[in-house]
Amino acid sequence: ITARLCAQTHSTTGTKRGSSDEVSSELYIRLARKLPLRDTVQALKYFKQALQLEEDHNNKIGIARTYLAIGAWFNSINNFQEAEKHLLIAREDMLKDTSREGRMLLAQIRINLAAVLGNKGQAQFQMEEYLQTIPLLEKLHAIPELNATYQSLGDIFFSKSQYKTAISYYYKSLTSYDDPARYNDLIASRHLSLASCMYHLDSLQKMENHLMEAKEKLDKTGVDSINIWADYYYHQGLLDVKHQLYHHATTMFYNGLTIARRLNYNVAICNNMYSLARLFERQGQYDKAMKLMDEYGRLSFTLKDFPFRLNALDLMAELSFKQHFPDDAYKYLRQYIILADSLQDWEITEKIHELEAHYQSSEKENRILQLQHENERQEFALQKNRLLISLMVVIILSLLVVAALSYLFYRNGRKLLEQQRQLHEFEVERIRQEHKISLLSAMLEGQEKERTRLARDLHDGL
Repeated sequence: ITARLCAQTHSTTGTKRGSSDEVSSELYIRLARKLPLRDTVQALKYFKQALQLEEDHNNKIGIARTYLAIGAWFNSINNFQEAEKHLLIAREDMLKDTSREGRMLLAQIRINLAAVLGNKGQAQFQMEEYLQTIPLLEKLHAIPELNATYQSLGDIFFSKSQYKTAISYYYKSLTSYDDPARYNDLIASRHLSLASCMYHLDSLQKMENHLMEAKEKLDKTGVDSINIWADYYYHQGLLDVKHQLYHHATTMFYNGLTIARRLNYNVAICNNMYSLARLFERQGQYDKAMKLMDEYGRLSFTLKDFPFRLNALDLMAELSFKQHFPDDAYKYLRQYIILADSLQDWEITEKIHELEAHYQSSEKENRILQLQHENERQEFALQKNRLLISLMVVIILSLLVVAALSYLFYRNGRKLLEQQRQLHEFEVERIRQEHKISLLSAMLEGQEKERTRLARDLHDGL
């Protein structure tokens, strides 16, 4: 109702339409998340309304954030295919966004996508997403998210029994806190992860050191991190078993089991219960061990976790054999073999799917490279054509300039020749006039002399 009222407010009052739609979109997303899992139709309707509000304003960040929420919701209901599809859309929308908000949203999308890929069993692609997220988080100085990413990478390598690589990422997560006092519970959890690695590497002294560090941090957190105490007691019990301190180990496992049961922390329940059963089995207390394993078996089947179920069947078969119940031992062992074969088939299938996905990804990358190469070739051809055209234009312009200059030189030469001809004619005319003047002067002079002679003769005759 509130979402609809917010959506209607901006149309009736005309105030801050964009911000009102953002509030409405956020409310629709929250409504969808609050709905029970059985109301998927109504949840999708709310998500669609939120997405429509963001698309109406072409809000790229809002659209990507909504796709992120939809993908996370599909992941929560174990619909990993739809979750991956929506998260890939969100990632594609944010790849070119360079704003801080866009970069942070892209990092969140990659983290969620990595979780989905992990749930699908595609550990390699999950690891790649985490590795591509780390530079983003480092630039944004997003310490909590960066630490969680390092922790997740450590968990991936731990699951692959690559304990030394896992330790390197756990240490990165541990040493990147800017204010360790604010994160005592998380630091304690990191120390427990390191202690688990040291246990598998049989480095008991280092394991003990990390457990001491974890306890020191847990003592400072109080009840806020009580679930981590269950993990702490479990690891302390494992260390005690290694040191053959069985009585103290029993106490530790029971403490962890009590806390885990109080919090319904099923993983810790299974871990402490299985370790207790193993301890009782080692001490010859088969009835106590079998009682614990009956509960462990029921819980492991509820969790639908293959390793837990395999552990349960394996130990129950061993306990039944030691209690001289061969039929029960055979039954548990047969179930163990069937489940192990199924798990192996499932792992092979997942591996095939992962290889197929990797092959398809490689094919897409090759296709993209081919298209890029083709685009580069076309771009090179266009640049070559542009260069040839430019060269032709330059040549033509040069020829035009040469022609123009030649014409100017020719015209100036003609003018110069004409001027020289005119000067020559003028000079000839001048010479002719001077010759004519000299002839006239000589004639006048001759006439003057003749007159003078005649006058002299007349004078003498008189």
